[in-house]
Amino acid sequence: MKQECFNCGREMEKMKLQAGGSGHNIDLVTDELKDGILGSLGAKKKLTPVPYVCPKCRRIQFFAEG
Repeated sequence: MKQECFNCGREMEKMKLQAGGSGHNIDLVTDELKDGILGSLGAKKKLTPVPYVCPKCRRIQFFAEG
């Protein structure tokens, strides 16, 4: 997915977010229930925050993918 910087208009580079050695991913938890049996048990949907960084002005934007 291409993203354009709101600051300077350059195409942003997709980066990887890394948590401090815990081995766990950082997730965004929605209020929506998952599909199927897990949703019927109350499990919520999770989205992954993906950072994009502008190579010119270094602005960072996060987009939720999932």
